[in-house]
Amino acid sequence: AILALLAAAGLASVLFVVAERRAQSPLIHPSLYANVPFRRGNLVFLLVLIPFGGLIVLLPFYLEWYQGYGAHQVGLMLTVQAVASVGGSVGSGWLPSAMPFRARAFAGVLIMLAGILALVFLHHPGALLILLLSLAMIGAGSGILMSTVIQVVMGSLPDGLAPVGSAVQSQVRTVAQMFGVVLLESIFSYVYAMPSGAGHGPPSNPQAVATMLDGFRYAFWFGAGCLILALIAISRLPTRQEPKAET
Repeated sequence: AILALLAAAGLASVLFVVAERRAQSPLIHPSLYANVPFRRGNLVFLLVLIPFGGLIVLLPFYLEWYQGYGAHQVGLMLTVQAVASVGGSVGSGWLPSAMPFRARAFAGVLIMLAGILALVFLHHPGALLILLLSLAMIGAGSGILMSTVIQVVMGSLPDGLAPVGSAVQSQVRTVAQMFGVVLLESIFSYVYAMPSGAGHGPPSNPQAVATMLDGFRYAFWFGAGCLILALIAISRLPTRQEPKAET
């Protein structure tokens, strides 16, 4: 069912583009598709926000079921990621203006990647300091990356395309996070089949715990792979703000 919905969404996207190209007054101006920094920046968003969105769903279960923290503690721990994300976004504005956009984006993704890999290689529960550091790195890296790429994407658009470009970029971010939820949760569920029934909690026997941990790690590895692909896409971003094209 999920694959059928994805196929239908892909077909609808193709039909939308075809209809837009034939329309006398398209909703999205064709020159928006031709804008290279806009296209590449949104590709970076797609690759980064897939793991970011998936982690929003998986991390509470990972921290509660495997790490053994209570719901209140998990909420406080995840606050670290949110605060770090805001801090990274604000802090990126204080970086030297001579620092290229590409270098900023690289730094953001590498920080995120280090945070996710820390979760992958964390073999024993209870390492609170490592967990908090990992969450802070994921949050801070995403804040640096997103603020930088937004500047690249929106700064490349002429004023006449800025409203539509902003809407398209927002939609890309939303769709990427939705894909992340579906993909990472599907990977986890494929490896670890949770028993049905209300009130299900963490597994009690060692074999089930090991299988559950494998599910989390495979999902984290997938997220890390998306970030590695994002690094490749970032290598094609402009290093400086390019002059705006005319509408």
